[in-house]
Amino acid sequence: MGRCRRPLGMQMRRIASFVGLMVLAMSMASEAQQEPEAETVTPSGKTARRFQLLVNGGLGSGGRSFGGVSTFTEFLEQGSSRRDYDGGGGFVFEFGGIYSITPEIGIIGSFELFSGDNDAVFEEIVPHPLLFNHSRSASSELTGLSYSENALHLGVVYSIEQPSITVDLFGGPSIFFTETELVTNVSTSSSYPFDELALGSTRTSKFSERPFGFNIGAALTYRFTPVVGVSVQGRFSRASVTLEAQPDSDPLAFDTGGFRVSFGLRLSF
Repeated sequence: MGRCRRPLGMQMRRIASFVGLMVLAMSMASEAQQEPEAETVTPSGKTARRFQLLVNGGLGSGGRSFGGVSTFTEFLEQGSSRRDYDGGGGFVFEFGGIYSITPEIGIIGSFELFSGDNDAVFEEIVPHPLLFNHSRSASSELTGLSYSENALHLGVVYSIEQPSITVDLFGGPSIFFTETELVTNVSTSSSYPFDELALGSTRTSKFSERPFGFNIGAALTYRFTPVVGVSVQGRFSRASVTLEAQPDSDPLAFDTGGFRVSFGLRLSF
């Protein structure tokens, strides 16, 4: 009987030791699994997304109003040609990226494409061929003159991170690439007794400029996953454009850029 009890006690001790080892192993495995989960929360910080690719589309405001007067001599008197332009809004497309230097500070760069049109009102004042100080005038308008405005925006970005939401505040220099179609010549005609002036054909030309300016803005991004998110962005940019459309005429000056709201996609890497 004593021999039977001794092996049974040893077996019980072995079982207890085995169970203890299993419990210890399971607890260690549980701790090992919990450690990576604690680390997966922190990648919501900027350091886990060193580079962000952005693609936006939206609407840009107009507000381009400018004009000028040129003079000429005809029939020993001075005549004039007046041009007034007014531009509307259009569609904006933007693509670029953000490179993070620290979790809060980064560098942003993007290229923006904008196209719209301008409407022109023009007036011709031509001296009378027979009577002194009896100039005749005629006016008309031309719509749908092309206008394109592309811009390279650079700047510093400050990011405020939340688990699923990021707010970016940015600003810096910009260079614009503008092409503006202008009315350069309007033909006129008259018949005896030359009291009335009639307008004929019009000729237009395109003028390009590359002014420097600035941009400031903010973007709000909501991330569905650590990689994919959607954003809404507002940016104000400004540069001054001066065009020499005709000799002996006032320079045509206007401000390019403006306030633009866009919606887009953010991809984080």
